[in-house]
Amino acid sequence: MSNHLRRRKRPPKLFAIVSDQGTTCHELCLCERCHADAAKRAAVEKKAAGIADVPNPADWRDSTENDALRCCDCGYPKEYLWLRVGDAGDYENFGTDLDAAIEYLNELKAGEVTGWVYGGIGVGVETVNYWGYDFVSLFWGDEAGNFTAELDEEERAQVEAELEEVYA
Repeated sequence: MSNHLRRRKRPPKLFAIVSDQGTTCHELCLCERCHADAAKRAAVEKKAAGIADVPNPADWRDSTENDALRCCDCGYPKEYLWLRVGDAGDYENFGTDLDAAIEYLNELKAGEVTGWVYGGIGVGVETVNYWGYDFVSLFWGDEAGNFTAELDEEERAQVEAELEEVYA
């Protein structure tokens, strides 16, 4: 594995205080790291207390799946799961849903994992049907699809366990 690739744990969660309508907004959102800081949490709760349609300014909800949110303290930009099947495919954003990416690969009959690609030609997975320069790109990136991290050990294990065997 080349040194320019960084391994990372699962992206931090995002937590937000929810309005009466069930909506969340950037001003009342903290990433998992900032949410762990009592002073930062208290500052956001104070701001929420001044908003009329927020019934409980201390009611934090997991809002990780809301792709529009950013941490109002550190601006944490979410990472997205990017996938491209084969050399001629287009990059597709799967948000943070590894299950959906695996389901998509199974629909395409990608086949079982034969190896992992780290650097050089890209980052991703080789399968019985996609290998060499025609492998499956699968990585975490920013909104524009720029690489930020490879899948971590737990995520790679999930891909290996859930990609279905393909019969000729």
